[in-house]
Amino acid sequence: GFDKCEALEPSEYAKELYKLGYTREQIIQDFINGGMAKTDAETLVETSGIDWNSEAVKAVKAYISSPPYNTKYIRPKEIYEQVLTPFSATQKDYAMKNCGFDFNAEALRRMRDAIAELPQNMTTYSPVGCKEFELYGFDESQQNYALNNCGINWNIAAVDYAKMLDLNLPNWDAKYYGRKVKRDEMIFELKNKGFTEGQAIY
Repeated sequence: GFDKCEALEPSEYAKELYKLGYTREQIIQDFINGGMAKTDAETLVETSGIDWNSEAVKAVKAYISSPPYNTKYIRPKEIYEQVLTPFSATQKDYAMKNCGFDFNAEALRRMRDAIAELPQNMTTYSPVGCKEFELYGFDESQQNYALNNCGINWNIAAVDYAKMLDLNLPNWDAKYYGRKVKRDEMIFELKNKGFTEGQAIY
């Protein structure tokens, strides 16, 4: 530990641990174990001269090139949770922006696969439903890109969704059961499911 090493400056000691394969978190913990405050250890590691941005990018690229078994789609959420945990928030963002992978295209691929697999259901999908299920794990901008480019006519989808609501099925919403849904209530429910006001009015 650093408390036992007097021959090296802290930054040089950090570099030596890095050469031995220590992660950012492990180096910080080593300094903490040696009696250093956590904030001081984090600052020291960040200013040690190690390029943590590049290390984060390498980690993401390695995951993308060889994802875990049964991983059909590369989702940002999984990368953040499985790969980038040892890095700072700034380093995570840098890695995701500079890893060279098109997450918009991946989200769109996922959405198009869903349409191909279950075409009969897609006209009754809502934007919110797609984000929660088909596009789970992508960020909001990537989800919106996929929804806007997947080929679904969301005006027609809004109509079909409204028709289902108009059937007044008990599994929709108990407050409407037993009576017709009013126009303003239907518009509210459609907007609540992610349709735009224009789509809801349509």
